[in-house]
Amino acid sequence: MIKIGLAIERSRAYGRLFCEGVADYAQTKGNWSLEFIDDQDVELESYDGFIFRIMDDATSERLRKLNKPVVDVFFKKSRGFGIVDTDNVAIAQLAARHFITRKFEHFGFCGYDGIRFSDARKTAFAHCIELNRYRCDAYTTPTRVLECFDRDVISNERVGEIPDAEELGAWLEGLPRPCGVFCCHDLRAYHVARVCRERGLRIPEDIAVLGVDDDRLICTFSTPMLSSIDPNAFMVGRQAASVLDKMMSSDKAAAKPPTLLVPPKGVVTRPSTETYPVNPPWLSNALVFIRKQVSRKTSAADVFRHLGLSHAIVEKAFRNVLHSSVQREIMKCRIEEAEHLLKTTQLSVVRIAGLAGFASAQYFCRCFSAATGLSPQVYREKSCSKN
Repeated sequence: MIKIGLAIERSRAYGRLFCEGVADYAQTKGNWSLEFIDDQDVELESYDGFIFRIMDDATSERLRKLNKPVVDVFFKKSRGFGIVDTDNVAIAQLAARHFITRKFEHFGFCGYDGIRFSDARKTAFAHCIELNRYRCDAYTTPTRVLECFDRDVISNERVGEIPDAEELGAWLEGLPRPCGVFCCHDLRAYHVARVCRERGLRIPEDIAVLGVDDDRLICTFSTPMLSSIDPNAFMVGRQAASVLDKMMSSDKAAAKPPTLLVPPKGVVTRPSTETYPVNPPWLSNALVFIRKQVSRKTSAADVFRHLGLSHAIVEKAFRNVLHSSVQREIMKCRIEEAEHLLKTTQLSVVRIAGLAGFASAQYFCRCFSAATGLSPQVYREKSCSKN
């Protein structure tokens, strides 16, 4: 048997899904024995390869001296290791697009300064916002929080504690409103949501909050429930195992370990971002209704009925504020839902057509090709090739 050492936390949804991905790949090999390494003092010489969330220079150096294949899924500072991670730039781009398509004009980022994944997401998010001629206000993390980041946030995540509540509250109160705040992960989004409630800031009307990891325990325990980006942790784990396999079986891969970034699956929308900061206020209600009803073959007449307003009034507001029409917004949401399903599932085109609110698969294919320039099948193939 080939003995693989796996060192990654399991207290977070991301870590558990990551480990499931590794285990799924190991099942295809048949001769891998997976073991968790939780004790820093454990002897490592008996292992044939490692998948590690490396947290410090000492661990990195210890692994390097073993001269065995290592895949690093966090630290990324040591040469000679394979690197597999979520695509932080793609995650930030999703976050920016999520807020911009909801007509936000003020943006914030809350994370941890100096922490690699957080800084990468902050930089990419700010860049996307600036490309759209807006600016992003970034929270500055107190030094005392950073000093215990590895222990409290990565290895021993505790939802109930907010170490910098006062500073975070002052920053949130100073943001222009309404503001879309992207957080480096779900725990930070939970912090933001809780401090907003304590300070009397409305979510999502004043501050809309978006996290990363789609940790359902954290997201659904928050009030309101948190929107989050699914980073595809299962696939990250599976790809980490695949890269390690290549390094153990190929001298070329071992000599020049690959770096692989896995794109996220998409945004899981919940009440913390279900708003559109537009006037009149009922227009936001209309847009939220359209998005929520995307799978129910909603018509423009359904929107007018839901709002209790006339066709003329509603269409005029859509035209003047959104430069669109009710029917075009409905179609836009259907196409976006279909794109998400094509990228993240293996459902048939017929099934996707129904879930995205189209009357038939034929109509769906025509509309999708007109909107994207690709047939659903080609779109799926191109999306899979990027993974």
